[in-house]
Amino acid sequence: MKIESTIDSALVDQAEEEAFQILLAQRLSYNERCHSRFASQRSMSLLRILGLSLCLLGLGLTGIAVLCSSDVCQAGFKSGMYILIFILAGLLFYFLPSLDSVIKNRVKNISVKGSRKLARRCVKAARKAVPFRAEYDIKGDLVTYYRGKENDWTLAWSKKLKGVAVHGKSVTVFFRKWTSIQPIMILLHEDFASIESVLTEHAIEFRSIDSDRQPDK
Repeated sequence: MKIESTIDSALVDQAEEEAFQILLAQRLSYNERCHSRFASQRSMSLLRILGLSLCLLGLGLTGIAVLCSSDVCQAGFKSGMYILIFILAGLLFYFLPSLDSVIKNRVKNISVKGSRKLARRCVKAARKAVPFRAEYDIKGDLVTYYRGKENDWTLAWSKKLKGVAVHGKSVTVFFRKWTSIQPIMILLHEDFASIESVLTEHAIEFRSIDSDRQPDK
């Protein structure tokens, strides 16, 4: 089976934007899973209480050590650094919920920039070659991608058809599984109908960029 598409600058622009949206959605979902696993509301509250308790205990023990010392002035001077550390640590734990929000926003910004950069890299070769014809020669589970103009064709790559896929109008992005964040294959196309028949034939799970996210598998 062969699938051909005409690739021009407008299609590449749209494919890059769709790829960005797909990659970002995968990355944000990954971030949310990590945050839920390691920084749930309950664990964050427990960590805050435990941290504040330890800091208060440290301050109390340091104060007792100073008062029980034969030379209070000298002991207080030596204990000043520990007292400062406990106070700073206590402030850190006290404002932990606010810091958690700051960290999440920072991670999101990094994810946006990283997804944009990756999407740009995914269509870099196509952008340099436009305009051209893209031909996907599909034999079994092997996809061979040719790029060319008239009778001048170049073999771009050959990859196995596997994993799961998220598609837009101009691009289909394959991942190993729904929870993956790195693509394993990118197909540019004028419409998704021809690609859909191939995915259905090979039992490849797929969803639209506009559809609600599938449950993690």
